[in-house]
Amino acid sequence: MNLHHLRRRALCTRLQFLPATFYANICATLALVVFLGGLRPDHAEAGHVVFVKIYVDEEEATTDQVWKARLTERVRKASNIISRYTDVKFAIVGYGRWSSDNRIQDLSRSLREFEQEVETSKERIAIGFSSQYKFQGGRAHLGGTRGPMRHHILIRENAKSVREVERLEVLVHEMGHFLCAGHSSSTTSAMRPVVGDGQARAKSFEIGFDPVNAQIMRLVGNEMRDRRVDRFEELSPATLKKMGGQYLKLARALPEDKTSIRYLYRIRSLLQFGGVPKKTLPKGSDDLLLTLPRK
Repeated sequence: MNLHHLRRRALCTRLQFLPATFYANICATLALVVFLGGLRPDHAEAGHVVFVKIYVDEEEATTDQVWKARLTERVRKASNIISRYTDVKFAIVGYGRWSSDNRIQDLSRSLREFEQEVETSKERIAIGFSSQYKFQGGRAHLGGTRGPMRHHILIRENAKSVREVERLEVLVHEMGHFLCAGHSSSTTSAMRPVVGDGQARAKSFEIGFDPVNAQIMRLVGNEMRDRRVDRFEELSPATLKKMGGQYLKLARALPEDKTSIRYLYRIRSLLQFGGVPKKTLPKGSDDLLLTLPRK
């Protein structure tokens, strides 16, 4: 019998003499740990956990029980996909609602509203699912975040033509942006600029990341695990330089997309990193808006 089993037996023996209420509290705590992604002591030290609070707006038509189960499963699946590439897991710690302005039909403005109404913390991000939008066909923004390691993600939830597996890929895409992934020229990567193209519907299709973004997320995950960094600006110079090289690859392979160029300019502003392509950035904010293809 090893030391681990001896400690467990000793703990169980002591618990026999504790009050029933104390024992119940212990059980509740263990149940919460299981709910937060099955974290075991040996696993908790091996990676980094990002806590998530899920929100829906007042337009959500289903009951609390239904939408919580639906979105919990989606976040769980997205976390499992991401954890194949980096030492980071996402664990749900709560649920909430916010009131969205029905007059706003622009995702960037809705994201700003969501940021203003919903608070986050250093170790917790907020993922909002809005059902107020009415899709009329054509190209439409399906999800967005403000930039790498920003703590608010907003998803449009009520596009009827989008299947659940495609919604999962949208969430993986935005969570990839949170971990500093950029848009990829790979037509099978979750970080391609436009999703909802029908690929994810195929049984043979596997949602995942291209090698370049996988390397970026590994670098960021290591920093989150080892140094508990919370913001892009807190990443170490060595990591930023390595990420810069990867963003150059993405930018050269997909010159018409500005996402990686934005990231390179941010790195250059922090490190005076050379080699940034001389591209003119579009005016406006640095929102990372994910779009549906034209039907």
